[in-house]
Amino acid sequence: MKAGLFVDNANLVFNLEWKAERPIRLDFDRLPVALAREASRLAGQTVEFSVRSFYCTYRPGDLAERDRRAPFYARLRSAGWSVSSRPAKRYPDGHWEDKGSDLEIAIDAYGMAVRKYIDAVALITQDSDFAALFERLPLDIKGFIVGWKQMMPKELRENATPIYLDGLLSEIALSETKIPDAK
Repeated sequence: MKAGLFVDNANLVFNLEWKAERPIRLDFDRLPVALAREASRLAGQTVEFSVRSFYCTYRPGDLAERDRRAPFYARLRSAGWSVSSRPAKRYPDGHWEDKGSDLEIAIDAYGMAVRKYIDAVALITQDSDFAALFERLPLDIKGFIVGWKQMMPKELRENATPIYLDGLLSEIALSETKIPDAK
């Protein structure tokens, strides 16, 4: 089964920070391997991620942030990931919000599914808004939602097969990351 792996980075970072006293850093080389193995087990057939897409935002004009992230994005690209980076939106009160990535993820995943480029969609997020994506996928497209068991919204669990990161942490976290006990 050809699958697409889509990463909602803003949501992933928020949830990784919630999970531990300090952020957990994931190994994006081992992550698709571990998720493909778990998806294969749950689907009863081999799942391979022919598409790996990472979606993120940036603050326009923040050159230090851009320079800090550049090596990570280059590493992702060299490992076969596509990286989509969109500008965050600054509001009059000064706060920033990540805007546009969710819509881009949904359009990309849905478009690939209906064109039969992929047979399954795996999405790393805990954003319940994505339940609408899984509700609308063609019936022959398998949906996997990836996140933390304790924080997985009911709407996502009801519309896609959950894969919980909790049990995969020792395999997908970078070696210098302190692995928290399961919450």
